[in-house]
Amino acid sequence: MFKTLVTITAAFVAISTGILWHRTYGSLSDKIEGWSSKVFPTACQCIYLLLDIFNPLLGIPQYKIFRLLPDKDWFGMKRAMWKNELLIEDSTIAGVPVTTFLSHNIPSPSPGIIYFHSGGMVMGSNNAGSSLTLCSHLANKTKAVVISVGYRLAPENVYPASFDDAWNVVSTILSDPLKYNINGSRIALMGESAGGLLAQAVSLKLANHPQIPNRIAAQVLLYPWFQLIDMFCLPSYKLYSEGFVVSDRITAYCVSALTMGNDEMVPMYISGNVSKYFMQTKYWKYLAPLSKCKLNPTKDNITLPKIFIEKVTDQYLSPLLADDLSSTPPTLLGISEYDILESESSLMSQRLKEAGVNIITKRYKTYHGFVMNLGIPMSNKTLAKLALNDTAVFLNAIW
Repeated sequence: MFKTLVTITAAFVAISTGILWHRTYGSLSDKIEGWSSKVFPTACQCIYLLLDIFNPLLGIPQYKIFRLLPDKDWFGMKRAMWKNELLIEDSTIAGVPVTTFLSHNIPSPSPGIIYFHSGGMVMGSNNAGSSLTLCSHLANKTKAVVISVGYRLAPENVYPASFDDAWNVVSTILSDPLKYNINGSRIALMGESAGGLLAQAVSLKLANHPQIPNRIAAQVLLYPWFQLIDMFCLPSYKLYSEGFVVSDRITAYCVSALTMGNDEMVPMYISGNVSKYFMQTKYWKYLAPLSKCKLNPTKDNITLPKIFIEKVTDQYLSPLLADDLSSTPPTLLGISEYDILESESSLMSQRLKEAGVNIITKRYKTYHGFVMNLGIPMSNKTLAKLALNDTAVFLNAIW
């Protein structure tokens, strides 16, 4: 009886392990070479597997499962690693939680970097392990005051809550930079993924507020999100929606949560109905140069919620749809080659050049979110360190 129980248990573990491997590590694209480069994508695939199991079975909301991603500073360990080099403090600016990173013995006032974390505006925080790791490296490498913004997340707080928080923090700092030990002529914005969207959106709004006494000197956008009207026709959504870090379905959920506070728009994105609707509008001209969909001469009978249309076409939520980008400060745009957001980043790079913006575009042959590898044990950090070095070189040159 005991031997039978052991045999059954061993068989169950073996089968479960095989299924887990196939659904996670085994489902990754062959373009991701080397086991150490697969640590982060494998973790993401595990989260997606949990989604498939627990969302339909137990009805656990997707955003709560996303937030299970082990991206926390357990027992303050990441902060402790930097205690000899940095002062890391939590506070608020304009009522918004922020974490400030300050190198010891730097001149006052110093350059300042206002950082917006990734996470599709559904997960992540200024206190997440990835944010703490990146900002610590950044502060150490640039000798700047780095302020990480804990903007509100969806679906609890729909748009424009996240943008309002980002704007309030930036405008407050620009209005009185010395209060934060920052040189008002040497302030940069930086964002990853959805954080890159927020940085570009804030830059756009600043053009309409000449009364603010200081300007943004530069911005760094890493694998940024630039538009919310298509997840069907741009080439990268087809090429990289499976086997990498981010899928079209996950992105669709984040947009639906951000705009509607629920997941009702997910099937509309996946079926292509959102794209088909906007193909008939003036906004499609900004996607048309790379779109793989042909315009339908007869308007499809597709209806979308009015509030949804208003939000996703707002230039502060879809900066690629802005008519005028010329106010954008000098920009370093880092594009992940194997990323569903690659196409829109390429479109934005071209538009910024045409608008006369001083832009440097760097392409990294890796997946979305690769800079997070800085804080993940055993992961390949080569390209993450390269992107960080590119950021420091760019900002130091601007300053």
